[in-house]
Amino acid sequence: MGWKDLGKKCFAEFVGIALVMLIGNSSVVIGVALGGYNLWSIGMIWGIAVAFAVYLVGGISGAHLNWQVTTAMILRRKMPVKDGIAYMISQLIGALVGGGVLVYYIWEPYIKYFEAAKGIVRGELGSELTGMFFFTNGPNPAFRAAIGWPYEIISPALWFFAEAAMAFVVVLIIFGMTDERNPARPGGLGAAFIIGLAVAIVIVAEAPIAMCTIGPVRDLGPRIWAYLMGWGKIAFPGPRGFDCWIPTISTMVGGVAAAYFYDFLIRPGLPKTEK
Repeated sequence: MGWKDLGKKCFAEFVGIALVMLIGNSSVVIGVALGGYNLWSIGMIWGIAVAFAVYLVGGISGAHLNWQVTTAMILRRKMPVKDGIAYMISQLIGALVGGGVLVYYIWEPYIKYFEAAKGIVRGELGSELTGMFFFTNGPNPAFRAAIGWPYEIISPALWFFAEAAMAFVVVLIIFGMTDERNPARPGGLGAAFIIGLAVAIVIVAEAPIAMCTIGPVRDLGPRIWAYLMGWGKIAFPGPRGFDCWIPTISTMVGGVAAAYFYDFLIRPGLPKTEK
């Protein structure tokens, strides 16, 4: 692939994930700070945003939108490593801009008012309740604040496993919905809808534990911006000193595992394509 074509694809990845993050993180602000949405609504908004992005840029770049999908494509679909790295850089920047910069400046007055009303000091313990507008945490800060959960209720192992499992489910569905050998996959652009629905469902299923990251850049990009905007040690390394790495590593493990699981245990049972 030439650099010009790669540039177009990378820009598409940037736009796609920026759109997802802008809509998704905005829904978290509205749900937590304004009380406008419940968990089901937030999950559906994230899922619809993903479907929108796939419809918008899927024809250009394939709409990977996150590192675990691109890594799976490198390992299992012969995507060139240099192209994959370029995709991943574009995705990280897009998530930072969409889910960090744009969300922060659009919702800044509401965030500051919420902090004042709740007595939250940005960068201190407790500010993960507003940090969740940008990055994920386990246990879910909104549920922890409402119910009074201690941090210990969600162990690092449980957090890692829950995040890996949900990333596994989403990537497994992506591979199934985009496999030309799968006769049950929806025709036309139906795959985008199913993938978006899968995202919505896993968010609703796992968000009470750790907000359901699904992919690294959904957390890491906005987390970088939040660190710069005053969340400091709550963003890096996190309230317990290790939190910042669990969403990235767990979702990469889950996503890549799903790709191998699909190719070795599901795809062999599909009809062979005619040559």
